[in-house]
Amino acid sequence: MATARPTFTIQICNYNHGQYLPQCLAGILRQTFTDFEVVITDDGSTDGSQEIIAAASRGDSRIKPHYFDKNRGMMAASQNVSE
Repeated sequence: MATARPTFTIQICNYNHGQYLPQCLAGILRQTFTDFEVVITDDGSTDGSQEIIAAASRGDSRIKPHYFDKNRGMMAASQNVSE
C-alpha cells in the first residue's frame, strides 16, 4: 500500500541563513494543521546550515532535506525543491 502524499508542500531554498533556520522551521512545525511536508534545499551553505537542517529532519520526518555541494544559485535551488 502506497503512503498518502501530504496535502501540501512548503518549499524553502537556503544559502547561509543558518541563524534564521531554527526559528523558521520551529514556526512552520508549530502550526495546528500538520498534513504537510517541508522540502528544503541548501544551496552549498558554509555557515552550518546543513547541520541545522539535518538535525531538524532527524527530529521530524516531514522535513525533506536536499543539499548542493556548492552554491548553484537561487534558480537551481528553486527548481530542485519543485521537482
